[in-house]
Amino acid sequence: MKEIRMALGYRTLYVFLVGLACWRAALGQVDPRTQGSPKALIVTYKCLPVQRIQLRNSMTSGGLAQIENLKTTGILSGYRVLFSRYVDNDNWDMMLIAFFSDGAASNGWREVEMHLPAGLSEEALETVASVSTTPADLVRRDAFPEARPHPVFLVVPYDYTVSAPAYARYLDGYVIPQLEGWHEGSVLSHYEIFMARYGAARPWSALLVLQYADEAALGERDRVSQRVREKLSANSSWKAFADNKNAVRVEKQAVVSDELAWPVKP
Repeated sequence: MKEIRMALGYRTLYVFLVGLACWRAALGQVDPRTQGSPKALIVTYKCLPVQRIQLRNSMTSGGLAQIENLKTTGILSGYRVLFSRYVDNDNWDMMLIAFFSDGAASNGWREVEMHLPAGLSEEALETVASVSTTPADLVRRDAFPEARPHPVFLVVPYDYTVSAPAYARYLDGYVIPQLEGWHEGSVLSHYEIFMARYGAARPWSALLVLQYADEAALGERDRVSQRVREKLSANSSWKAFADNKNAVRVEKQAVVSDELAWPVKP
């Protein structure tokens, strides 16, 4: 990508990114929603403010080890546990993003629920006031980032108001070029986009999980976003998506969060 930037210049580069996204779409990505059982599960947990410390401690003292064991035994192919940074009555305190290798593994979660409801131990469950579970498909992602010591996550839920195929085209034509631009701006280190299965009346129908390298990168988000959008607006195709985005989706409240990772560092 450095060679492309040197050869084309910044303005042309961002037009190129739009074309790249459209080219990827034209290749025909497999729609995971047509491939059997959903291979991701998004679980959010809400507790009373007074219980936040106990919930975090129960995860770091044993809860993460239990989830890691689900990966070791093959039930999960991967997972991420996020803890919200701020107390907020209108949003979750902890989120589990669970990945399954195939439909059989996904269906195996029902066995987990018999012994670890919502993936939590009895101790952790005692701290939780409510749980929301959403089967989902990971529809877009970039390559895994290099490990960073202090990443920061921004989780942004949406409701899309068009058909699922139309929303996928919107992702490729409008969202992905911006995310690639944020990569180029050295702000974003990784992203994942999920679409909910059986989404009627659920808290969200699409979920954007953004991983920033550190606090400084998150602080640069607005400045870099504005710069990327100004450059992308030179492309008429991207501009058409931008002008019509409010007819495609409704953005909901974003959550700043930190990862609870295994092994737990002292």
